Amino acid sequence: MMGLPLEVTYHADLIAMMRLFKDTFGVIVGQTPPLSVECIYTIKRDVSPNVDCNKSADKLKKRITHYFQQAQSDFTFINGTGLWKQVQPFGAREK
Repeated sequence: MMGLPLEVTYHADLIAMMRLFKDTFGVIVGQTPPLSVECIYTIKRDVSPNVDCNKSADKLKKRITHYFQQAQSDFTFINGTGLWKQVQPFGAREK
C-alpha cells in the first residue's frame, strides 16, 4: 500500500467522484484511451525545484499511475510570480 489510505487523505465525496469517474470512464469507452495529466507544482521562492519538490512530484506520479496505468503525467514547477503571470488575462494592462 502506498502512503495513507484514500479515506485518510481525501474527503469521502471526492473519493466517490474519483471511483465513479474511473468506473464510468472504462464503461463508456470500453477500453482506456490515452490519458494525460498535467500538474503545476507551485514553489515558494524564485529558485529551482529542489529534492523535496521532485520527491512530491514522484509520489503524485506514482498515485496517478496506480489509478490510471497508461496515463502520462507532466509536471511544471512554477513560483508564485510565474503562476500570477500565467493566470493574468492576455494583454492585461500594467499600472
